Amino acid sequence: MAEIANAKQNYITAELKNNYSHPVEAIQEQSSRQQLDARKYMASKVYGSHFPMKLQMEEAILSKFQRFPGLRSGLVGLETLLGCDETIEFEDYLDLPEFREQSVNIFDEMEKKQNIKL
Repeated sequence: MAEIANAKQNYITAELKNNYSHPVEAIQEQSSRQQLDARKYMASKVYGSHFPMKLQMEEAILSKFQRFPGLRSGLVGLETLLGCDETIEFEDYLDLPEFREQSVNIFDEMEKKQNIKL
């Protein structure tokens, strides 16, 4: 469940999260977790107890996918697995800072990640 919450929180900037928290946001987050738990429970009853474990393993693998430093990881595979790509949400159509075009020097970002000092 932590992977799902982390994947969702990647789309919300830290500034928005710290400055403003609405009660409906907490309800929506809880409901998505409850829906996922219910879906896993139903899958275990239909396909057997191995199926939720397989889904959990796939979620763990897809949540670790990262792009080059300086580029935001979209976690498209995880969104597809969880069914988050089937709805249009706030992050999809309003301007968030991470969706803005900006110039990123990948070489500098990789040096920062690898702690290389020239």
